[in-house]
Amino acid sequence: MTNFTEDLLFTRELELLTDEYDTAPADIKTFILKDIQLLESAISLLANDVQ
Repeated sequence: MTNFTEDLLFTRELELLTDEYDTAPADIKTFILKDIQLLESAISLLANDVQ
């Protein structure tokens, strides 16, 4: 799998998690937010790896 493909997958997952976060109960939002932060970090690392 290429970095570009991984980036697309991570970006789509980020969109889905963001939608889920918007509708989740308050006690679950903390867990989803951690996942969002991890995905944002992974996307950033992939972007830096490509450059």
